Amino acid sequence: MDRLSTVLPRVLGRRGFAVQAQAALVTFKARTWLQEYCPHLTAMVEVRMLKEGELVISCAHSIALQEVQSVSEDVLQFVRRECPLVPIAGLRVIRS
Repeated sequence: MDRLSTVLPRVLGRRGFAVQAQAALVTFKARTWLQEYCPHLTAMVEVRMLKEGELVISCAHSIALQEVQSVSEDVLQFVRRECPLVPIAGLRVIRS
């Protein structure tokens, strides 16, 4: 009997949703890290997307942008550790 952890990637790959599922997982993990370690920023920060190997985080204020930039390496390390099969080249923090 196959396990769900082996069946799910196979089915998603066959249906063409593997890339989107990986991107959703990366954004979820980054959002979780930010909520846990920077709870004061959750109202001002939104993890937007994983586009072409770059994780994009949007900030409402310049102060939030500076704080996210200061922990960006920690976020990247966490996401790379949690999602080792997803290639992540870097993190871009933008002001929305």
